[in-house]
Amino acid sequence: MRNYRIGIEYQDGVAVISGTVTSEEQRDAAIRLAQQVQGVSHVVSKLSVPGGAASYNEAELAST
Repeated sequence: MRNYRIGIEYQDGVAVISGTVTSEEQRDAAIRLAQQVQGVSHVVSKLSVPGGAASYNEAELAST
């Protein structure tokens, strides 16, 4: 990933990622990476893509 500015807050299994990425693909990659971190059970994305709408997503991890 290049040319991004992302902040992450974590509490009680919830990771909130916010900032700016250059594309929807970069946004999706950031969400996937956050979901893979041990201890993270829920990801809230407040990432924005310049030229696009701000994104607010919540992604639950599938139980395995």
